Amino acid sequence: MAREARIGWMRGGSGHPEPLPVPVLAMASHDTWRSIRVEEAHFPSAGERPEGSLAGHVLAVNAGSGVRVEPRWPGESLPGNEVLLPGHFNLFPAAMTYSVRWLDPAIAVLVEMAPEMVAAMTGSGDPGERPRLRPLAHRSDAFVTHLALALRDLARDGHPGGTIYGEALGAVLAEHVVRSYSALVPRPHQLRGGLPALVLRRIAEYIDANLQRDITLHELARQAQMSVYHFARAFKHRTGLPPHQYVLRRRIERARSLLSDPVLSVGDVAVRCGFAHHSHFSDTFHRVMGVTPTAYRRAM
Repeated sequence: MAREARIGWMRGGSGHPEPLPVPVLAMASHDTWRSIRVEEAHFPSAGERPEGSLAGHVLAVNAGSGVRVEPRWPGESLPGNEVLLPGHFNLFPAAMTYSVRWLDPAIAVLVEMAPEMVAAMTGSGDPGERPRLRPLAHRSDAFVTHLALALRDLARDGHPGGTIYGEALGAVLAEHVVRSYSALVPRPHQLRGGLPALVLRRIAEYIDANLQRDITLHELARQAQMSVYHFARAFKHRTGLPPHQYVLRRRIERARSLLSDPVLSVGDVAVRCGFAHHSHFSDTFHRVMGVTPTAYRRAM
């Protein structure tokens, strides 16, 4: 089943991906988002993983106490037998052989970024100009930690902001990793005003026609015939809002209009505006408008 999609790992020399082996899988985003997966893995005792490689680029963020971790990459001189502090991370590039052992119980948030998403960060179709991530051990980067834990929380809470929000966070994380830790810094992409007016109108019409369901960042980028990364930047440059916030505002505007119809219940309005459930609609509406949907309807 597609729902069972997991972070992919290949035993040394096998070439056949399998789910990344972890003793206890506390949560997993599976295939909810395109190009990014998140898992929380618990390691109750010391252990090791033999040589293998990963299908995607994987960030392993320490979400527990300090743990002695020894990651190794052939030919790479990296620190070993050091304590990975809470919030610090290791970066395992895709298709690069590695092994690792840990000497203490650990909790890790694992974020897999698809190679094609990372490659799109350059804005160039030349394979020689694609970013090449290098392995990292025992790194501290508050922005990486914040985004990884935010993605973990979104997946654990059932994606209350919709698919588009998680995909947007994933794109931001991939951009930051490429700019900070790749062997090739991507060339700046000149937006020159962002999306053309006709494309923006088509995107806006598409969003309005599909507010009742979950909208993904990938489908919006496909409508604009752009990569997810460049679409997100161009859209914000043109509108002043990232795509997920624009979609949220359109949902709230649609809700305000529908609340004027006394035949519809607040739950009906939530469904027609694409909110995951009644409580999410009420909380979001109150945060944006300052009143609950019921109070707003009474005031009308």
